[in-house]
Amino acid sequence: MVTFNGDYFSMQEIAEIIGGEWVIPPVDASLPIKHYAVYQGELSTSDQANLFFAMDGPTWVRGTGNAGMYAVNPPDSHKFVHKFANQLRMIVVQRLIKDVNVPQLKVANSYEAMKQIFALINAAQPSRNIGITGTVGKSTMKALLTGLLKLVAPTHSTPTNHNSRTSARITVMNSVGTTYNVLEIALGAFWYGKKPKQVGIMQDLVLDLGIITQVGIGQRGYDEHAMAEFKTRLAYGLKPDRPLLVNGDIKNLAEVKQLAQRYTSRVITYGMQAGCDYIGQVTDGYLQVRHQQQLLAAIDVRHFDAGLISNAIGAISAMTILQGRFDAAWQDPLHQLCQQANPRKVHTFMVNGHQVTVLDDTHNAEVLSMQNFIDFAQAYQVSSQTQKVFVMGRVINLGDKTRAVHLQLIEKLMQSHFDQLYTFGPEIGSVAAAFKTANFGGHFDQLDALSRTLIQAIRTDTVIFIKGSGRNSGITRLAPTLVRKALYYSSGAGNFAMTQVAPSSGAYTQNGVGRLLVILACLEQLSQGKLHLTDRVTITQDLARDHSQHKVDLTIGDQYTLFTLLNLAIVVPAPDVIVNLAEFVYGDQQTAKANLVNRAQALGLSAHAFVNVTGRPMRQPQQTYLSDLEKIGAAFTEISDDYFELLSLQRAQLAPTGPIYQKYSRLLKTGQVFGSLFFGVAETNGLLFLYDGRQKQALVFLNATKIADVDQQVSAVIKA
Repeated sequence: MVTFNGDYFSMQEIAEIIGGEWVIPPVDASLPIKHYAVYQGELSTSDQANLFFAMDGPTWVRGTGNAGMYAVNPPDSHKFVHKFANQLRMIVVQRLIKDVNVPQLKVANSYEAMKQIFALINAAQPSRNIGITGTVGKSTMKALLTGLLKLVAPTHSTPTNHNSRTSARITVMNSVGTTYNVLEIALGAFWYGKKPKQVGIMQDLVLDLGIITQVGIGQRGYDEHAMAEFKTRLAYGLKPDRPLLVNGDIKNLAEVKQLAQRYTSRVITYGMQAGCDYIGQVTDGYLQVRHQQQLLAAIDVRHFDAGLISNAIGAISAMTILQGRFDAAWQDPLHQLCQQANPRKVHTFMVNGHQVTVLDDTHNAEVLSMQNFIDFAQAYQVSSQTQKVFVMGRVINLGDKTRAVHLQLIEKLMQSHFDQLYTFGPEIGSVAAAFKTANFGGHFDQLDALSRTLIQAIRTDTVIFIKGSGRNSGITRLAPTLVRKALYYSSGAGNFAMTQVAPSSGAYTQNGVGRLLVILACLEQLSQGKLHLTDRVTITQDLARDHSQHKVDLTIGDQYTLFTLLNLAIVVPAPDVIVNLAEFVYGDQQTAKANLVNRAQALGLSAHAFVNVTGRPMRQPQQTYLSDLEKIGAAFTEISDDYFELLSLQRAQLAPTGPIYQKYSRLLKTGQVFGSLFFGVAETNGLLFLYDGRQKQALVFLNATKIADVDQQVSAVIKA
């Protein structure tokens, strides 16, 4: 029987612990496993002594206990192992992973196998555990405390934001050989188990110190009272007489302390309030922390917000508790750690002679962090000639409190003194109408539209503050887009342009015409009898490493009719469809690109209108002018009517039971145009085809804010 003796398990010992069958046996089973991972982000990059637990979706859902949005289409990690196989010494699998030449031990349930290994290691308590939880601030506190503890002893911590019950186990398994193990623990790790011990992962963990950074409205819309009940369960895992360190600035502190006393009588507080055990005070940009009137540390906190300052006080307090002191030599490293932990990214650039500074704080967003950032932005010092602009995104996972919380944040912004306010992204749009102040510039769902508005509104030096959750939202790309496209928008090159309505020789889109030329080639060869709609197209490219949300996820080797793929290409900007059509028409990618370059030249297109087959913005700049689209539109009008009518498609499907893709524009539905082809994000560029009873005519446009605006413009042209 294998037992844990403080050293690493070998591959052979792991096989004895969890059983199973070697489907690819190791050459040397005595080699040690030093690191374990369920998620790629948990792998160690320092060596190749990693073991990865691969599991199918249902196994992952059952093991992790995930529900709701996290349990929809759960991933099968067997499919991804090839991406990091070179980092692995061993894989625990539920089926053989072909083409991955790494020792593979097949078991019935990989998650349960992980728990078996965890149980052996955890029982021996290989290091001193510090557990950190809180509505906000737990990742920053983890980073600060881990960095400080590394100054005195070997220390391990939860990687990035892997803070689930699963990653808590993995973090313990990977702490072998260290003195301290700092665990970040999220809400979901606390709410399972059977009463009266419904304490989640704390049934298994033993802590030398627990830290609660903040309590407020959090995931699933739990209010501060419910969050206090959950978060204080951390104290269940404390060793006898070991303390729970709590942020004394928590609004419902009395309730938190009372709930914590279910498990411990030692609650120690830190914060700015006079009654805290560890008290912080900021004077002229410097933080001083005292305990029992004794000065422990003083650090520079200029440009830090209230949340980061609070975490600095907590880290000083925790080090003092664990080490019995806070050395003066740790002050500079703490200041550096705070600077590194500060998630805010700062960008500076010029627009028409004016300096623009963007402070991007979109890594994460909870209610309290949103409020802290609004306060920070208001207090941010600028000259009287500098305007301040605030862009607010959403807070996610608020459940039935989504509307109320966002209205609360809007109320706070309306009481602020920013020159301009904007909202961006999902969920915010439904409540943005609550803004009643003249400085509200509107709600935006499209990144380019908001970027253009922000840049073109700059008339003086400007500071733009951006805050919101980046999950399933493009708000994290707003700051980089502003930097990249500042000259494009400020010069007028990104302005809206349209045949007959707003003609322009200087406006261009940064999307290329590759997709348009591939569709044109298909229609021309159909008209010439060189291709047939019933031709079978074998998929040769799946663009597996392409992260485009517009892919239709083709599978190599599958076959579809040309009719099916061409319909999709006309309706949706799917890069995998366009690449496969190009290869079908021309033979291979290299030949396709050469032929499309020649076609662009024959049409007389500008030098950078065609750069790549899909036409998507890439590293090599693309510029498509109105005149380019007019020339391409004229070529489309030469297509025979039998095939030209394909451009009238409004929707398409890859398979009868698959998703339905459709165009946003309503012009086809209303019969105002009889053909359309769009490119770029949300149909912001395109060709619309009219017919006057004698001939086809192309009406083209660039850089529309939204397609509904184009629909109105076209309606006006037709009526005129």
